[in-house]
Amino acid sequence: MMLDDVEQIDPVLSEDGKSVVFYAWTADPEDCFVWSVNLPVVIEEDAFLVEEWREAGWQTVMQQA
Repeated sequence: MMLDDVEQIDPVLSEDGKSVVFYAWTADPEDCFVWSVNLPVVIEEDAFLVEEWREAGWQTVMQQA
């Protein structure tokens, strides 16, 4: 599995709001890259901007590919 195989990225705010977990899915549902980033401040779920975090995830994947 390679980063070039990524088709979808799902960012998820952790329960405590202190980190974002990224799931980068490939065509094979059993192949998934997972990473997280710690946040300098707590983010409330209603303020979590999924599309912006998804774009940040894609940028990370493209830098690593």
